[in-house]
Amino acid sequence: MKYLVLGTIVCCSLNLIRCTPSSSTTTTTEITYADSGAFGINLLDEDVLDYSGSEFSLYAKIPENGDLVIKLIRLQNSAWFVGFSSISNWSVSDYNWSEKSQTFTAISGNVECDLKLEMEAGKYRIEYYENGSSELTSSKEIEI
Repeated sequence: MKYLVLGTIVCCSLNLIRCTPSSSTTTTTEITYADSGAFGINLLDEDVLDYSGSEFSLYAKIPENGDLVIKLIRLQNSAWFVGFSSISNWSVSDYNWSEKSQTFTAISGNVECDLKLEMEAGKYRIEYYENGSSELTSSKEIEI
């Protein structure tokens, strides 16, 4: 390519560079479940199935473009109680008597959700519906 600059001809080559975003600029929708929350051991930690005690956290870290619905199902004659003053970034449904379940929905992305659950001894199933999926993403059965 030639350019005329102040009466002088300058020759140069033009190299085009293709830029792609680095992995740090891509948006992630991975939801993380810590081993504990503000109220104790995290029931959503996927690696734990047996619990002791009666007070637990329902904790999840939701990325900016993520969303999460958790369904807690009673499998035996047992019960749980939600500490309603402890709810942080969860929308909690009424208890569904026919399904013996309750649903917890993250209110938005880019938040940490937590609440206190008081659980009676028994068996429960936790179902995870991540990132807008109406299909079950994962589930686990736990025993208190």
